[in-house]
Amino acid sequence: CDISGFGETGPYSHLKAYDLIVQAETGLCAITGNQQGAARVGVSVCDISAGMTAHSAILQALYHREVTGE
Repeated sequence: CDISGFGETGPYSHLKAYDLIVQAETGLCAITGNQQGAARVGVSVCDISAGMTAHSAILQALYHREVTGE
């Protein structure tokens, strides 16, 4: 499994994908702030969800291999 924040190729592939950056880029910070301004979610939700999605994809691939032999 290989996880890349902005992809392996393309105009943003060289950028860092720290959780705070991803939260800001996706607009999550804009909806989690208060009257004083935008804020990040307290936990690294983007990192966690990326890992969970990768885990799910790996399990799906293993199940597919078990069922089809491919």
